[in-house]
Amino acid sequence: MVTLFFLPQLSCASNITLDDTACGTRQSLTVGDVLELRLPGNPTTGYTWQVTALPSLLFQQGEPVHRSDSQMLGAGGVTSFAFRATTPGDATLELVYRRPWELDTPPLKTCRIQLNLQALAKVCYPIVDNHLHYFDFTQQSDGFPALVKAMDQAGVDKVVVFGMPIVKMWPEHEPIRPGYYLDTDARAYYFSATDLLLANELLRQPSEIRQRFLPFLGGINPLDQNAADYLELVLKSYPPGFWEGIGEVMSRHDDLTAFTYGEPTRADHPALMKVYRLAAERNLPVLIHHNISSVSMQNPIYLKELENALRENPRTRIIWAHAGG
Repeated sequence: MVTLFFLPQLSCASNITLDDTACGTRQSLTVGDVLELRLPGNPTTGYTWQVTALPSLLFQQGEPVHRSDSQMLGAGGVTSFAFRATTPGDATLELVYRRPWELDTPPLKTCRIQLNLQALAKVCYPIVDNHLHYFDFTQQSDGFPALVKAMDQAGVDKVVVFGMPIVKMWPEHEPIRPGYYLDTDARAYYFSATDLLLANELLRQPSEIRQRFLPFLGGINPLDQNAADYLELVLKSYPPGFWEGIGEVMSRHDDLTAFTYGEPTRADHPALMKVYRLAAERNLPVLIHHNISSVSMQNPIYLKELENALRENPRTRIIWAHAGG
């Protein structure tokens, strides 16, 4: 499985505004466009606009916003909905104007718009996906050709790619082979060979594919003080400049790192301090996943660990994956 996060909104997308005159018509959008639909209504009467048919090709952005025409009590106004076009194809968007408690009563109004969503035509500037695991949690992948096809469909120019440094076990008592780390209760373990598998697979590709990927290495156990030595060994085993960075290093990754053996990982562990120093010497960025809190806590109880790592390594470029989420 290849997991890729597309950012079509970074293309030459448009903001398209329609009102109730568009109901009953056919409209064309391009993937990445944002459609704002403005419909007249008066929620003080109990009637509100509700989406009854939202095709999978569209993504609704946020909740609808109602703006009154005046400050007078009982004044009508306009309710605005925002939708982003995500996938090419034909679809129908439908909204009805009714009281929520009168589900058995026909709606007062219906707005139905036929949509033709067209593929991305061009990109205003190069898009780089900066976080992609080539392998899943059992080191399986769809392969680079399939990945490049998906990139082309989304208008993605380059990808920062890395392996999966943790493997989910399939013990004999589990009835299924897990593909995701939450599929079963089985333990997980660190897997250094992911770097070698990734590099060998990428080097087998033709140059037009290779040049679209920026490989990172990160198959380390972040609790092992040999980790920096391992990275140094792998860096020397490939042509200079092949590896573009170190990561994704797993630290405080909710249930994932909790499934592994040993003490909890943390961003300021002595083993990782050596990795940061190596990265600075090699002028390589470090991509680290470090949640600043546990699954159930709201307070950033693990923030100090990341702050310690940053303070002690001012020469190291550290990328905080997912902003700690």
